[in-house]
Amino acid sequence: MKLDCRLLIVLILVASGSFSNICDAQTARNSLESLVVESAALKEKRLIYVSKPLGYANSEERYSVVYVLDGESSIDYTKAVAEMLYQSGFPKLIVVAIPNTIRGRDLTPSAWREAQDGGGAENFLRFIKQELIPVIDKKYRTDNYRVLIGHSLGGLFATYALVKETQLFNALIAISPSVFYNDFSVMNQVEDLFEHYQSDSALTRLPEFHFAMGHEPGEEGDGILKMHQYFKQSAPAQMNWAFEYYPKENHTTVPLVATLDGLRFAFRDFNVPESIMDKGLDGLRKYFTKVSKKFGKNILVPQRVLMNLSDSQWSSGKHEDAILTARYYAEIYPDMIIPYDYLSDYYLRLGQIDRAIIETQNMLKVLPGFQHAEQKLKRLNEMKSKQ
Repeated sequence: MKLDCRLLIVLILVASGSFSNICDAQTARNSLESLVVESAALKEKRLIYVSKPLGYANSEERYSVVYVLDGESSIDYTKAVAEMLYQSGFPKLIVVAIPNTIRGRDLTPSAWREAQDGGGAENFLRFIKQELIPVIDKKYRTDNYRVLIGHSLGGLFATYALVKETQLFNALIAISPSVFYNDFSVMNQVEDLFEHYQSDSALTRLPEFHFAMGHEPGEEGDGILKMHQYFKQSAPAQMNWAFEYYPKENHTTVPLVATLDGLRFAFRDFNVPESIMDKGLDGLRKYFTKVSKKFGKNILVPQRVLMNLSDSQWSSGKHEDAILTARYYAEIYPDMIIPYDYLSDYYLRLGQIDRAIIETQNMLKVLPGFQHAEQKLKRLNEMKSKQ
């Protein structure tokens, strides 16, 4: 017998409070798509991997896009990190991975030492801007918020993109960036950019920038530490940036944890501060109005945040506030049964069985035949008959 997918999802949600979409997870490994982009800038065809978020096919939502370099090796863990962050209340993301053809050519701005095929970064950035992004935006439901992630030479390229295309990406994540390359030529360009930004009020925004390193002795690590010192001294005050050092990681292992923290940084607005939670539902709504403006789309207060707020309000004795929060939850997520389950429980605890029955019936309007709601309704009717 085939288990109804929607029923299974709701059962898990109600029983454990988890947002794990079990049925989507069954097909997650098969959700990776591939496409080929004909590139005039690179004079070759480029294979691209695309991971759509869980539930994409059943939604009309638009999603932010994470572009990740070294796509043949980075797609799996980047996709997994994005899905894990969603389970923690962060937004769903489209992940676009760009596998290499000639890595040393594409990710470096000049030839140097053994990398005599280097110097293709300008063309590679043109490919991303003029050819790849338009294809992705046309084929998928994207919003206007983009992130670029690169490791090692990819981190060097992400730093190069910071300098050359300040409006193309909203956030850049440079992991163990090889900024020592060609005697710090890209770092010198960063210095010029910062000086220009400080003196030119017309430059309204620099991308947010997160860079990181593991325990990396030698010129690679020394170069990153040098860049960190420069950022501390000279980064424009308006620029949002962060640096992370992971002493237990090395150059090979650092991408996983740095990708996690980098995306947390890029989407940190979804990690709602306690000071906002303390302001209750009105504070949350105002906060996500500001977040919506930043991301250029209407962003609803995440379900997990509403659940946590309602639980907290009830536990602290603010019963009316808890009910208002659950009611708002039901209003903006009309296809979810969770807020009605909350309301039913709240009214039952208050001894208002008739209202608890109404909210349980609302659960069944959303999901007819849901066994949990039917059993709950039966118990409530029995309680009412004994009054």
